[in-house]
Amino acid sequence: MDPEACLTEIRRLVDKIQYHQDHSLITADSEVATLAYELAEHAGALDEWIMRGGYLPPQWPRSAE
Repeated sequence: MDPEACLTEIRRLVDKIQYHQDHSLITADSEVATLAYELAEHAGALDEWIMRGGYLPPQWPRSAE
């Protein structure tokens, strides 16, 4: 796995899901769509937190250098 490519794809999908939600393109009766939107919200928030210098979650240990 290429982590940089993975992060790029996550960001692309987060943006796309949030766009669809913001423009009412996701139907409210779709549980999967609701879950996708919630996942996008959390992934986007975590990405922003880390990009602003926030710490990594403890479940993501840093490798020893």
